[in-house]
Amino acid sequence: MGKEKADLVWERLQKLNLWKLVDDSSFGVGCNGKTTGDALEGRPDIIHLITKNNIKTLVYQYPDVYEKRCPGNENKQKIISLNNLFNLEFEKFIDDDGR
Repeated sequence: MGKEKADLVWERLQKLNLWKLVDDSSFGVGCNGKTTGDALEGRPDIIHLITKNNIKTLVYQYPDVYEKRCPGNENKQKIISLNNLFNLEFEKFIDDDGR
């Protein structure tokens, strides 16, 4: 990635204010802290924010699913934006089986 593109990605990351986010442990999973009773399969989104002096870990259960069902959670919206940014700007890793 060239410097110009890296600067653009960094600028977009800064606009998300990731260090101010709280995760599902603070506001709960689902809608208004209550799950919808669905048996969803998959893994949570886990984000590690790392600086020289600190590591902040954020865990979100299916942010895209719950944002569609009960929209308006700014924290989930920003994690969805972060996921979209990385999916657009970086190549996905593909194993030998094409997955």
